[in-house]
Amino acid sequence: MVRLLYVFGKIVNLSPIYLQKSNLLLRIMRLTSLYLLLILVTVSTFARGEKEKPDQSPVGYLKKDIQFLTAEQTEGRLTGSKGEQICADYIAGRFAGMKIDPYQSKYIWDFTAKMGMQVGNSGYFKVFGKNLVIGRDVVLMPYSKGIHFNGSAMPNVDEADNVWLVSLKKVKMDAASPQKGIYEYAKSCEANGAASVVFLNDVNATLDLSPSALTSFESINIPVAVMNFKAYTENIQSNLKKDWIDIDARMGYEEATVTGHNVAAMIDNKSPLTVVIAAHYDHLGNMGERYVGADNNASGVGALLLMAQLIKASGLKGFNYLFVAFSGKEQDFQGSTAFLKQHDGQLGSFACMIDLDMMGRYSNTLKEINIQGAGTAAEWMGLLQKANKGYNLKVDSSGMSFSDSRSFYQQGIPVLRFSTGYHIDYMKPSDTENKINYLGEFEVIGLVHKTVIELDKLNKLSFRKTDDLVAKLDKLKSNLGIIIDPTYTGNGIRIAACFANQSAAISGMQSGDVIMKIGDYPIIDTDDYVDCLTRSQKGREAGILVKRDKSEFKFFLTL
Repeated sequence: MVRLLYVFGKIVNLSPIYLQKSNLLLRIMRLTSLYLLLILVTVSTFARGEKEKPDQSPVGYLKKDIQFLTAEQTEGRLTGSKGEQICADYIAGRFAGMKIDPYQSKYIWDFTAKMGMQVGNSGYFKVFGKNLVIGRDVVLMPYSKGIHFNGSAMPNVDEADNVWLVSLKKVKMDAASPQKGIYEYAKSCEANGAASVVFLNDVNATLDLSPSALTSFESINIPVAVMNFKAYTENIQSNLKKDWIDIDARMGYEEATVTGHNVAAMIDNKSPLTVVIAAHYDHLGNMGERYVGADNNASGVGALLLMAQLIKASGLKGFNYLFVAFSGKEQDFQGSTAFLKQHDGQLGSFACMIDLDMMGRYSNTLKEINIQGAGTAAEWMGLLQKANKGYNLKVDSSGMSFSDSRSFYQQGIPVLRFSTGYHIDYMKPSDTENKINYLGEFEVIGLVHKTVIELDKLNKLSFRKTDDLVAKLDKLKSNLGIIIDPTYTGNGIRIAACFANQSAAISGMQSGDVIMKIGDYPIIDTDDYVDCLTRSQKGREAGILVKRDKSEFKFFLTL
């Protein structure tokens, strides 16, 4: 039997062997005098016959929640998908199981989410009558006009007024902007009489395209698509000995909307003010490969559910506590925006919003916890200082983040975002459940809980507007496809994360790189970065000098 003591963020091993080695009992007795509340958690693992007793500890619940949200049946939790609905029902069931009431008589709050331009439901793509999967096997380019690909053709046999099958080996692929080469070649095909163009990825899977990472250019008057590598080998390469390859396809873009689902539950203490604690649960879905989003943001939802349990058990009465699991975050924060519109009349009663976003990659060595929004209320820093016991807090004052807290901040509501930070698996299929540091996340939740306990002693918070880097970045003409680390204080700007299939990632830059120079512009701080990209001509190629550890590298990409 292993016994663990949870002392507001400190996990203490109570096994007899460990106690003998470290005389830890005396340390525990000292710790108990420093805290107002102790939660004793017993984690028992033993066998009765062949059955294991379910782990009923907080860490056990945390693991169970994250494993459910990342399971195959949830399909990557894309907003409006069957998998998202499964997760919404699960989260609602967890709140009900805790006996936390639905918010205003219902747990699930529907909203309409715009998913952008997508191939219409009537679309299809057939090779010799076999249906290929649009978006996985074949990707329609966003600058296309027209919807039909019809004809019998062979690769690199170019007949006027017919579909052209073009090998990617013939396309000049610029590493900085590979899609630009496809676009330029498509324009030449149109000029030379092609009725439609299908580019064949006959190189390798690293050149495959995803519908979520397509570059827009000026429209051309013929439909253009790219067939990815596996589809090419199975449907084209295997039929090259035939006289002709029959293509029959109908694909056109239309505005796609779906119904998303926010989930909300509330501890109503009859207070005039409400603290909102939230996490988004949606992710990217399945794009030929399942994006499970374990850290982003199943970890945040697990933290949200555990916080609900802890607050209910703590009996905090200073505020009402509203717990919300948002969908639609990956579609420009549409879920949180819709929720605020649905409750426009109650915005004045929202004391603050605490955002739990990517909580699962805590480093036991560095002990870093990222805090954003600390400048949005005069009281935040004092509360954090009281709550923090030994953690290395990386604090950013700005209320504008790449998370749902920004929606509340833009409505004049103080916000605080907790996170263990970005990492190399951000927005990739490799963000998997086995990489979650469960005990580390439990520690981070302890800090959040202590902060809420300190918050509960106040009457209200005083909102303050902050200097917002993200708002400036949103207005830039050029976008490298990076998230800047706002806590970095050295020369240059440090990349917190690179978006997959966008310029920086394609060129070879990665999380942790420090950008020192863009073209001829030295970059000392974020002001230099913003000024450089504001002045730069969009579409111009530039060399970017970065520092990685003790080495320097130069990458070339299109601004």
